[in-house]
Amino acid sequence: MNISCRERAPVVVLVIFLALFRGMYPAGAIDMDAARAQEEFRWGVEAYHAARFSDAIVAFTRALAYKPEDPRAREWLGRAFFRSGFDDAAVNEWELLADRDAAGAYLRARLEVLRYRRGIVPFQDQEPAFSRSHLIRGEAGSRSGGSDIPFFQRPTGVATDPRGNIYLVSLATQEILKISPNGRLVRRLRGGLQALNRPFDVQWHEGMLFVTEFGANRVALLDERGNRRGHFGGAGLGEGQMVGPQYLALDENGHLYVTDWGRRRVSVFSGDGEYLLSFGGPSGSSFSGLQHPTGIALRGGRVYVADRDSRGVALIVFDTAGNYLERIPLPLDASDFPSSGVAGAAVEGLAWYDESLLLVAAGRAVLLFDPLQRRVVTVMDDAERERVGPVALDANGRILAGDIDRSELALFEPEGTLYSGLDVKIEQVLARNFPDVALLVAVHDREGRPLVGLSRENFVVSERGIPQENLRVEVTDSSLRELDLSVILQPLESEKLRGDSLQALSDLLGLVPAGDRLGLYIAGASPELLLKRPATEERFLGRARDALSSRREEASRGDSALDSAIRLAAVPLLERGLRRNILLVGDGTVSDTAFDEYGLQEVAAFLRNNGIRFHGVLVESRSPAAEIRFLVKETGGTLRYLYEPEGLAPLIRDIQEYPGGRYWLTYTSRANPDFGRVYLPLSAEARLLVRSGRDEMGYFPPPDR
Repeated sequence: MNISCRERAPVVVLVIFLALFRGMYPAGAIDMDAARAQEEFRWGVEAYHAARFSDAIVAFTRALAYKPEDPRAREWLGRAFFRSGFDDAAVNEWELLADRDAAGAYLRARLEVLRYRRGIVPFQDQEPAFSRSHLIRGEAGSRSGGSDIPFFQRPTGVATDPRGNIYLVSLATQEILKISPNGRLVRRLRGGLQALNRPFDVQWHEGMLFVTEFGANRVALLDERGNRRGHFGGAGLGEGQMVGPQYLALDENGHLYVTDWGRRRVSVFSGDGEYLLSFGGPSGSSFSGLQHPTGIALRGGRVYVADRDSRGVALIVFDTAGNYLERIPLPLDASDFPSSGVAGAAVEGLAWYDESLLLVAAGRAVLLFDPLQRRVVTVMDDAERERVGPVALDANGRILAGDIDRSELALFEPEGTLYSGLDVKIEQVLARNFPDVALLVAVHDREGRPLVGLSRENFVVSERGIPQENLRVEVTDSSLRELDLSVILQPLESEKLRGDSLQALSDLLGLVPAGDRLGLYIAGASPELLLKRPATEERFLGRARDALSSRREEASRGDSALDSAIRLAAVPLLERGLRRNILLVGDGTVSDTAFDEYGLQEVAAFLRNNGIRFHGVLVESRSPAAEIRFLVKETGGTLRYLYEPEGLAPLIRDIQEYPGGRYWLTYTSRANPDFGRVYLPLSAEARLLVRSGRDEMGYFPPPDR
């Protein structure tokens, strides 16, 4: 009879175990079930950290068969179910522990988050409430030569980048401050040798900053270190000229919209500074023209401009070609605004909070306004504001509101997230180089949005309850541009579409840097790995051509196990990498058998719970099947038609820049590994100002240490 290594190992360990403890216990006193349960538990933990979640499920199930009341094995079984995409099974295991009062606070918090995301427990009211979580004061500066250097004075503009940094315009000191997600000053940006002339507003775009210079009647272009790379505009009444430019907004094409206070209009420029058009003047009898234009925001082909005319305060709406559409009145009057405001101005900055709600800086308060329903959803007013100017939403979901007169920047957050609100998960522990230990930690909010820009000061990692002082943040997915990509080819019956698929693959190979990892798979009745880098492009295309040709009949029968193909393509992504992405190249159709084995919901949960984004590359201009759209939406992916003007380049840029909220942390353990027999419990806590979250798990050191 042949015995596999997997089956033989527990026997060997049990023999050693019996030999070691034979002298300590009388015959028959050794709990064999406990010993077997412990060994299965160890197998499960090792399989879990190696991303073999199916093996982990089997091992933890066996451990519970030997020792049904073991809470540790049941918790880990729930973890393995969760990472496999079986959310219901995970919740069932964890609820059993909660019912027996055997679930720690971190596990109860995880259950709470899962119920919330699944819509079981409504943590948010219909009308959300916000509280100020942090206040950055402008006068909190340093001393030099006996005089105070202000941190900032009179903040008029604010922008954020995908890494969580904040760019705050300090009008009085004529500079822009780069502030970390933790509220610390990183750098002062002054525009190089030419300096900035009364900067007013700022917008971040692909590593560059657009800045309106109110004093010079132009827009400056700076890099992230504050060096001037150019400017455009200038004083005057001609095309492309401005008189008092203030607020900025960008559309999806990188075009810049500028409110021109002096000329009562909006000017539009390309990202290179080319003048495109201006609008805002009278339009027949329906619109008398902008009077005091200030804040501006764009969404869905509509341009919203804050204005105050003879009828009061309103949002004036245009299309992107400058055609007047409608006037949306704001429920504000003179008592809502400070006397220190600019004559005629009422509302200052505008910014989007989500897909439908607009942040409106209205005097002493910030309104959350629904322009479609024309109603105020909630008001953020902590009774300490004097004149709110700039507003923005940062990459970590915090509302930023600058007070011009008080020289302050306030951060507001949903009340339910204060002093908790972070979903922290230890996803993997690598201890093969023990005592050096590495752990992958994911940090998200309750909505599942990643927290970015965290550093060493945001984490506390403890082993056996002892905080590790030598903790290091080695790498984050926000700072890493290298890709880890799996491409799945959909079998297609049409020869033309097969040729288009090869073209898509060729484009992807050309766009993904040569050193980045890329694996090629084919879907169908029996999905398989075709090739992976470092194979040449010629080999990729040849192998893909043969595979697509040989599977024409499967395509005609609609015989496609897309769920199995996705699982197969995910395996190498789970074993490594922070930027995990799967691209399906096909015509957007889905067969009836595509999700027979695992189910669409389980596949979506599997991808989401492992931080894998799913993207569709369409070789035919059509609306893809609902299943594909669902996977893309659930995982934060994108859909892209192969023959769009910019091709697939925007897709690759999105993949390179998308923040996932994952961090590799390392430390050097001081624990005694006991030849790999000891289970070392770990905890990781993440804090961002007043928000925090925690997770606990553990690992076994390698047996040879």
